[in-house]
Amino acid sequence: MPFFWPLRSRHTFTLLEVMIAGTLLIMAIMGIAMTFLTVANLNTLSKENNFAACQARKIMEEIRSTPFKDILSKYQDKNYSIPGLNLQKGDLDENVGKIQTTKVNDKKDLLDVTVRLDWRGKVGNRSLSIKTRIAEIKKKKRKKADDLLGEIFK
Repeated sequence: MPFFWPLRSRHTFTLLEVMIAGTLLIMAIMGIAMTFLTVANLNTLSKENNFAACQARKIMEEIRSTPFKDILSKYQDKNYSIPGLNLQKGDLDENVGKIQTTKVNDKKDLLDVTVRLDWRGKVGNRSLSIKTRIAEIKKKKRKKADDLLGEIFK
């Protein structure tokens, strides 16, 4: 063996190779960690939105089950406090939910109803709005079957 032959074996890594491999490993771990954090935030956001949507639908179903003639008087500009949703900073009415009911083009038998929720979530200020139109169904007097049969066979 010549004197200048390398003293190390070719089966080991140099310090530069180890540092590059370590840097790549750290970057991969950071990418995976950021993915987990993003998924956790999206999960929290999804739970908050789902809870708020369920509460808004519950309020809307309460309105729909109310007789049409009582909807305006009972729900016009009504505010709701919903346990589980935090108030936004600076909210003056101290309620998360607000209901607005308005007549459509001054028609007596058609209402626009909006349920709006504004809350402070873990990710920031959030809002959700559900709108629908409710119509009064006027029942027409039905003719009895005997009267109809009598008209047919005259």
